[in-house]
Amino acid sequence: SFCTLLWRRMGGRGKERVIIPKADSVYIADDGTASVVLEDEFDPNYKPPEAQILDYANWLGMDTSTEQQLLWIAEEGLKTPLPENWRPCKVDSDDIYYFNFQTGESIWDHPLDEKFKALYRRENKKRLDGRPFKKA
Repeated sequence: SFCTLLWRRMGGRGKERVIIPKADSVYIADDGTASVVLEDEFDPNYKPPEAQILDYANWLGMDTSTEQQLLWIAEEGLKTPLPENWRPCKVDSDDIYYFNFQTGESIWDHPLDEKFKALYRRENKKRLDGRPFKKA
């Protein structure tokens, strides 16, 4: 990806200061693919729409008709900011990927998606076992 190319040009790994390009910076990769660094906007008061919460809950593996007590996990996942040094980037096709400007890692899924999938599995297992589980 262009972000990987940019990361290499900045020196790659190491203890040096992490340089994150400004939002809307456009880069063209060697293969001609254009990418744009997106703004990492975080609003602590953001309330995701219910449809978005339900979509993300389904993506996490939740049965939203029977596991509504666990919808807080999907909502929390949608409200959690990206980890340090991660930024969303958009390619020509409008697909979004995530890039870590410290490590050079590039992934399609949000860097915290696995954390919220694991949280859902853990809390749902407690619920199914009849043990106390966290509710909204």
